[in-house]
Amino acid sequence: MRNSESDDGSNGHANGRPEKTVLVLGGGGLRGMSHVGVLRVLKRFGIKFDEILGTSIGAIIGAMVARGTPLAKIEETVRTLSHSHFFRVSWLRFLRRGWRCASVYPGWRFREFLRRHLGEADFEGLSIPFLCNAVSISTGGTVVFGLPGLRDVPLVDAVYASCTLPGVFEPLTIRGDRYFDGGIVDSCPIRLARARGATRVLAVDLAVRPQRREVAYRDSLPFLLFRAFEILEANLVEEFLHKAVRDDVVLIQPQVDDHGRFEFENLESVVRRGEEAAEAALATPRARALFGLENAAMAAPQRVVRPSLDLERCVECGACVSICPTEAYVPGANGHPLVAKPEHVDCRRDGACERHCPTRAIKLEDF
Repeated sequence: MRNSESDDGSNGHANGRPEKTVLVLGGGGLRGMSHVGVLRVLKRFGIKFDEILGTSIGAIIGAMVARGTPLAKIEETVRTLSHSHFFRVSWLRFLRRGWRCASVYPGWRFREFLRRHLGEADFEGLSIPFLCNAVSISTGGTVVFGLPGLRDVPLVDAVYASCTLPGVFEPLTIRGDRYFDGGIVDSCPIRLARARGATRVLAVDLAVRPQRREVAYRDSLPFLLFRAFEILEANLVEEFLHKAVRDDVVLIQPQVDDHGRFEFENLESVVRRGEEAAEAALATPRARALFGLENAAMAAPQRVVRPSLDLERCVECGACVSICPTEAYVPGANGHPLVAKPEHVDCRRDGACERHCPTRAIKLEDF
């Protein structure tokens, strides 16, 4: 098992940097319980990490791990989660304030939940270095709590800020500013991990999902706002993954797109899907070499993706060629794009080529 020390004892990377493994836990509401399944697999194979970056639900799980909470205790918490731990509409508050209400739910119940599980911890006293991102409402910029100068913020406040989905929980004032959920800008901050000196990144992405099912339109302001957020989130993460995922990243993408963001039922199934996704991602030859797992007994690796292109539908727009970061498609001599990788092992599995094809000429098999 490879840890943060190199094989020759030099505690360094091939390019001279010290070895550093960073665990990135992405945002995605209750789908984030799949992070617990990922942690089960990392524990089973003895994979350790030097730092944790968390966004939204990933910030909650990440903070608990960084604080030293045993995995068994985190699993027990998942089994007992219910809607009442987070949400309770205050009708009197709506009657009093009307449109001046900042959110559907007051945040005190959620903050009580965080305080029960994180106590009065701060960033200085954690067992593992931990950071979480949020978005400043005033500037629109990303703020990373846990960085120098932002380490004296109470852990509960930082995690709450990272989870403040617009309209759901009321923003918290920290140092005179208020914050939105970090996932609005970057729900899987791989770039930040690399900026922090990571030489190996384990990233759990919950945001980009195959959007093959058309979403039925509803005449509802909440539906339109939430749908706009989902589309924006998917495209932002897709863009970031295209730029950030390289050979030093093991990308774990649990298949949880059918689980509601605020659905509390069947959470153990979500945990298992995280476990399955982690096993499959770590079983690939590149991941096994990266983490020194060549001799470990593992499940079958993640399946390859098989892209196909219907030339009768293709209008030669070139969207597939331009959007695929792993060059699965190339321009053909006759103008039609060609599938260059019919057995695609490096696919980002975000479905971008299929989703953005204007004539639906692309189909991804084993996706």
